[in-house]
Amino acid sequence: MKHFIATITRFGMLEAFLIFIIFLYGINFTYDYYVNLSTAEKMGRQALTEAGREAKEELRAITDSATFLLNTAQLYYGAGTLDPDDTGAMNRLFMPYMRRYPYITSINYGDASGNGYLILREGSSWRNRIKQSIERDTVIWAKLTDHGEASSHRRSSDNYDPRLRPWYTEARDRRGIQWSEPYVFRTTRDLGLTASRRFEKNGVRGSVLGVDIMLKDLSRFLEGLTANWKDITIHVITPDRSVLASSEALAFDLLLQGDNPSLPHLLDEGFRELVSAFHPHREGGSAFFTYQSEGRTLFARIDAVRLSDGDDLFILLTIPRRTLLENFAWQSRTKFYLFLGLLAASSALFIFFYLLPLRRITTIVRKFSRGGPMTIPVSSRADEIGTLTSEFRSLDQELGRRQEALSDSERHYRLLFEDNPNPLWVIERETRRFLAMNAAAVKRYGYSREEFLSLTEHDILLPSLPPAIPGRDALPGPAWPQTVRHRAKNEDVIEAEITSRPITWAGADAEVALVHDVTARRQLEAQLRQAQKMEAVGQLAGGVAHDFNNILTAIIGYANLLEMKMSDEDPGRLNVEQILSASERAARLTHSLLAFSRKQIINPRPTDLNAVVRSVEKLLRRLIGEDIEFNVLHSPEPLVVLADAGQIEQVLMNLATNARDSMPRGGALSIETGFKEIDDGFIRAHGYGATGRYGVLYVSDTGEGMDAKTQKRIFDPFYTTKDVGKGTGLGLSIVYGIVKQHNGYVNVYSEPGRGTTFKIYLPLSDAAPQMQRRETQTMGLGGTETVLVAEDDTATRTITTMVLREFGYKVIEARDGAEAVRLFKEQKDRIDLVIIDVVMPTMNGKEAMDRIAAIRPDVKCLFMSGYTADIVHKKGVLDEGVPFISKPASPTELLKKIREILTS
Repeated sequence: MKHFIATITRFGMLEAFLIFIIFLYGINFTYDYYVNLSTAEKMGRQALTEAGREAKEELRAITDSATFLLNTAQLYYGAGTLDPDDTGAMNRLFMPYMRRYPYITSINYGDASGNGYLILREGSSWRNRIKQSIERDTVIWAKLTDHGEASSHRRSSDNYDPRLRPWYTEARDRRGIQWSEPYVFRTTRDLGLTASRRFEKNGVRGSVLGVDIMLKDLSRFLEGLTANWKDITIHVITPDRSVLASSEALAFDLLLQGDNPSLPHLLDEGFRELVSAFHPHREGGSAFFTYQSEGRTLFARIDAVRLSDGDDLFILLTIPRRTLLENFAWQSRTKFYLFLGLLAASSALFIFFYLLPLRRITTIVRKFSRGGPMTIPVSSRADEIGTLTSEFRSLDQELGRRQEALSDSERHYRLLFEDNPNPLWVIERETRRFLAMNAAAVKRYGYSREEFLSLTEHDILLPSLPPAIPGRDALPGPAWPQTVRHRAKNEDVIEAEITSRPITWAGADAEVALVHDVTARRQLEAQLRQAQKMEAVGQLAGGVAHDFNNILTAIIGYANLLEMKMSDEDPGRLNVEQILSASERAARLTHSLLAFSRKQIINPRPTDLNAVVRSVEKLLRRLIGEDIEFNVLHSPEPLVVLADAGQIEQVLMNLATNARDSMPRGGALSIETGFKEIDDGFIRAHGYGATGRYGVLYVSDTGEGMDAKTQKRIFDPFYTTKDVGKGTGLGLSIVYGIVKQHNGYVNVYSEPGRGTTFKIYLPLSDAAPQMQRRETQTMGLGGTETVLVAEDDTATRTITTMVLREFGYKVIEARDGAEAVRLFKEQKDRIDLVIIDVVMPTMNGKEAMDRIAAIRPDVKCLFMSGYTADIVHKKGVLDEGVPFISKPASPTELLKKIREILTS
């Protein structure tokens, strides 16, 4: 480099200019060459990667479709709907799949007895080959219509036995999908692969289904993939270096001709150049590399793909480097000719507009440097010397303007600092002392500016905070956010996110910090986490309701029938009563779980909270015991809310039970009703609620109380502070679920040793409260009508029909909705009532009743279900006016509901 610079300085400016330009061009030419090489390699890598990805995806699509077909067939076989003896049904099942996946040549089936089935695609036509083990050395060939029906048959002498074929033997004793080695198909005499799996039903196995794919079809598929890329070739190679398929489909297809074709090998003519590319890289999985073959440089990529649990196949993709460099040759020629023209033009311009004027300016500057005046000749154009002279004269003026702009910038910064709605302050980095703060900081934290200036950052940090991140103060550049907790002057705790940036303030190292108050957001996040916990366990609770209620229906029904047949003096009657009592407790537990999961059906009506408390007051007195003083204080005015009175009673009972358990040595429990207006100030102070008028239930006790840590978890499902075996941990969770289901809020205040107070906020309603009417039974429970019972659960269906027959009804049983529709069509004039389960396989209750109503619109029905409310609503059963009974229902409840419907 020094020698080059010395050479340049020996020439004049023109020669140096020309040498410099040529030197730059040489550098540019060399750089372009290597850039083109690099770009070509990147383009090759990208093209091969994309083509390889598409090849792998399409190969996986082939294997996935074969796997999907085989697994689907296994499901049909296991369900009994895939009958190998029904050739037409087999054809109707498989022909749609073969139309969807054109690379599937045929589908084979064979069983342990030697029976066989084949459906074969031949262009646009279809054929069946049927092998029956009882007919040795004979098969039946049938031409098929497009609908899978046989149009003609012919017998043919053939010693075909499916049990001897590779696809059968490889899958017979193995689980899962098995891919065969390439072999010659018996039907088409083409090389191909077969994916097969054995079928199992009730532990019996021996049947195998195989999906055939010809290798020449696979090569045509690869040829289609390469249409988007010039000169790319794709080969699929086995671990023993045999070529399974090639995108050069025509040449590859010729190699597979003959009576006994075999896979070509990399050492065969036409593939030898691939040996040097494949062998060094086959063990490395996916790889991109360059190799030489027959004087050519090629880019290549190899990827591994697995068709089954066996060895990997390898996809080898190649593209000549010359193909990619062709795109850059014309660019190089164009640049060279353009360079020659620009060199001549720039040389002329340089001489007349730069070289001659610069020599005159050099003379003037030399005189000026020796003390002479700066006499710039007057010129009709604004040349460089005129510009330089003007710049010198305006230099002083520019420095003054910059100083003024700097002052304006400082004033703008202070204005932005003071008027920011978020707290901002400046802290000395070493001492952490406050140097400045804005009005928002003074207002939020309550300290005056003078008080702030006497404090350090540590004075407002809560002691329980973790230490600051080490090295944070020394971080230059981007701001670093940090979450902290501060104490305001009035002792309020402020959760804040602080973003700091190092600055210089009055000559000292400092930080400017932006404080974002996230206290309200943290409270909302805590409520969200609680709601998510409730939702998660609620899904579990609601999910068991259906099966559990079906079981309880059978238990309660049989126990009631048994009790009806016993005399009062029967010694076994007490045992039956205990069974019924336990079943009722289990039913109540199910309802509590549904309330907890917020999926229990509620019947909200305008209800006075005072009336609810009065209705449950006597029960609560018995519940809490005589050693606890019980006080009730009602609001002087009605507190009408839209609520399910039974659910609100459940809330009061759960809270009273909790209070009783917290006062083992006695105490006082009080329940009070009142009114509360919630406004924006209340919401900001407490972190929950929505503006409006609320009725409030206050439940207070003088028990042991709770610390703050316990209060955070009392609404968590299954959390309890009681001894093992003395609590489920669902009581307060159920309270929380019921209150949220009524769009209300629950708040707790407690201190250890000073008791606990729960506040339940429920939105007030302008409607008048409704009186609760108790229905009385005035009609007999039995009847002589004919009832159609549709229920998929055997135990539930059996006990229901038994109860109905016991009380004189004639019963027709159906196992599902489809059977119910069929039986109703046959006996529509006899049936007086349809009792139908909501959710059943094949056809659900709602759909079945729609079809039954279309047959006889005046037929009466009763829906029943043990599913949760959200599932039943989706089925459209709980629309107003549709008779419905929930499981478990006692025989008496069921019979009463039936009489109500039949006599309505």
